[in-house]
Amino acid sequence: MRRAVASTVVVLVLVVVGAAWGAEAPSPAVIHATGRAVVPVMADTARVECSVRTQGQDAAEAEREAANTIQQLRNAVTALNLAGLALRDTGVTVSARQNPNWPGMPLPGPDAGGPAPGTGPGSYNAGGALVVTMHGEEAALRQSAAQVMAAVLGATGPNLVTVTPSYLKEDDSAERQQAWELAVKNAVANAQALACGLGVTITGYGELSMIPTTTSQNPWEALLSGSTAMSQAMMERMFGGELAEPNTQPLQVDVTVYLDALYE
Repeated sequence: MRRAVASTVVVLVLVVVGAAWGAEAPSPAVIHATGRAVVPVMADTARVECSVRTQGQDAAEAEREAANTIQQLRNAVTALNLAGLALRDTGVTVSARQNPNWPGMPLPGPDAGGPAPGTGPGSYNAGGALVVTMHGEEAALRQSAAQVMAAVLGATGPNLVTVTPSYLKEDDSAERQQAWELAVKNAVANAQALACGLGVTITGYGELSMIPTTTSQNPWEALLSGSTAMSQAMMERMFGGELAEPNTQPLQVDVTVYLDALYE
């Protein structure tokens, strides 16, 4: 595990001096201080998501083509004989192809002036994904993920839309706790330094708040966190894309806290 690094944030200070007014009690004098900590995280899990999209003259054809492509991907990954891989098929979804003249509307059938079965472009889209998950040390994970990506790209044609790797640590609670404690210590140290510069004495601490902890990993992660968010496979089937480069940014937990220090 790499050493945790706490970085000091420049603190914006608002000094509020309470003053008696009528019968009201004086407001407390407060220093508002900020603290931050960044703790590196070593990945222990890698995911490679392979998204597939096909077309067909009818729903069955489109579905069959997508299922066959996913099976090709599965065969290519299995042939690598990499230990500890878990393969999960997300299933195939089928939808009517959109009318280019009326986006959002399906193509008309033959009885409404549309193409007859077996003619023109495919009337149905089908999509699905194969998700490959592996566990281990980060360096080995990245090497295995590269092998998986090369294998699936060499196994299929244009039906493979995207290959997206992501890296994470399944349980980073220890790093989150460490970052929280370091950020609080950083905020206290900043408050004390400011009090010393102002020539006042801190008598206690009031409200403490935190910006939600974040872990850098997959760029889609924030979009996927909510219960109503679309799945990554669905987004890729809808919007397409190219082979994503492996995420080489070190994983980290980044915490910022805000602290009220009372003084006299």
